[in-house]
This record gives sequence, C-alpha cells and structure tokens, in this order.
Amino acid sequence: MDAVGVLAALFGLMAYAPSVKQFRPRHWWSAVILAAVVVVFSILLVESFHYARRVVGPRPHEIEFGSPR
Repeated sequence: MDAVGVLAALFGLMAYAPSVKQFRPRHWWSAVILAAVVVVFSILLVESFHYARRVVGPRPHEIEFGSPR
C-alpha cells in the first residue's frame, strides 16, 4: 500500500509539473530541496533498519531456539 501512495505522488508531480523548458529558479530550488529531503530521509530510514536489527534482531532468535522441541 505504501508503494502505491509513493507512485501516485510521483505520477501526480509529473503530471502537474511544468515542462523543464518552463522551469524558473524557484522550481529548480524546490527540486533541489526535495531531492535533499529524500536523500536525508533515505539515510535515516536505512540507519533505523540497522538499529532495529541490532536491538530487536537477536530476540526472535532467542525465542525460537529457546523453545521446547
């Protein structure tokens, strides 16, 4: 469901954005800021996955191997 929302937003931006020839400086600045936000968000997301794997990851293995057979 998240991918559908991302794709819908991307297609919406592409549909309503002016053509590249009509870009004004404010459009370029908006694009640069949006790209920077996406990069920072992606870095933070990857870091949170690494943190979750370190903190939460060992616990399911302990539960699985500690259960009676």
